[in-house]
Amino acid sequence: MKDSQALASVLAAQFSSFNCVRAVTVGGSLTSCLDDKYSDLDIYVYSDDDIAINARQEFIKLRSDRSEINNMSWETGDEWIESATGIRVDVMYRRPQWIEQSLLDLLKYHRANIGYSTCLWHNVLNSLPVFDRSGWFAEMQNNSRQPYSKSLRAAIVLKNFPLLSDRLSSFENQAYYSALRDDRIAVNHRVAGYVASFFDVLFAINYQAHPGEKRMAEHAKILPRQPDDWVNMMSDMIKLVPTGEGAELSKGMRGLTNGLRRVL
Repeated sequence: MKDSQALASVLAAQFSSFNCVRAVTVGGSLTSCLDDKYSDLDIYVYSDDDIAINARQEFIKLRSDRSEINNMSWETGDEWIESATGIRVDVMYRRPQWIEQSLLDLLKYHRANIGYSTCLWHNVLNSLPVFDRSGWFAEMQNNSRQPYSKSLRAAIVLKNFPLLSDRLSSFENQAYYSALRDDRIAVNHRVAGYVASFFDVLFAINYQAHPGEKRMAEHAKILPRQPDDWVNMMSDMIKLVPTGEGAELSKGMRGLTNGLRRVL
């Protein structure tokens, strides 16, 4: 952890040399107390303009002989493994206006997603600023420290809970019929969607921002409001995915849904 913190400071100093960069923060496992030897270092660079790819490549190549520059698969980013320490680094580049609008949509207008509705909020709340040129990030982070509203909770539940089992097009029904067709890929896809919405609702009813896709169960186990025995039920349900047993899979998903229903 100390090596990662020191590396974060070095990288922040490097990025701060670009005038367009407003702030550099650290997020992910390092800020959650759940980091381990497999955790990477998540760096967020908030910039008013693009940092030239060749400029990024120039200093990254000095640090690593295994890198991916300008990876556009998710957020624009660079990834590499530090040659000196083996630390995996994941740098994500964000526009300040984009994150501000995303938080406004969520916290003022209560626009929920299908799964992971409040992840960006959690990320901002828990990020550690390493460089903050004019105090912009500190101000945004402070403005984000507000109570989890009942309206936001209701919007997330309304968007996600019916998709679990109650609708004709629910994840449960789609997984069931996919299993009947022996379409294991579709089963896996629909179960993954179910799990995402299940946790979105579970964190929402506890008025807790969603911590993201990694180690959701560890975060959720300590919530004050949760369904009985959901951890074992979730594990048993997921084990059914490769079996093609549609009826048992549907039963497992319905059991989880009803347990969650009882604590809404």
